[in-house]
Amino acid sequence: MSHGANPKSRIVAGVAAAVFLTGCGFKITAPSSGAYVTNPVSAEIKWAPDYHANTLKIVVDPSSSNLDVTSQFAIAPVSGGYSATGTLPGLKGGSHTLQVSGELFVWYTKNYANTSSQVPFTVEVKHK
Repeated sequence: MSHGANPKSRIVAGVAAAVFLTGCGFKITAPSSGAYVTNPVSAEIKWAPDYHANTLKIVVDPSSSNLDVTSQFAIAPVSGGYSATGTLPGLKGGSHTLQVSGELFVWYTKNYANTSSQVPFTVEVKHK
């Protein structure tokens, strides 16, 4: 009499789901979500391998000024994927959002899919 999947297959399914969830998409590592930062703002984005390079777009404040800062980022291969690092100089004090989007390869569909990620952060103004 069977009561569902055996424990080993549940573990394998759980590990596969964890790999899937952590291995897909863009991860903005700096600034961290909700961070308070000062100018110039350092930014870093990581993602798993295989993307359409001409689709990568990095913007500040996508719902208002939609400032395209893609050209301010250097992209380099790293272990397990790619990293884009850049500096966002001269942002006004206050709340901002950093957003990255592009087409990443999705292994289970064997196709590229539009993917995006964003983080809110706040630029603090230094007083002299």
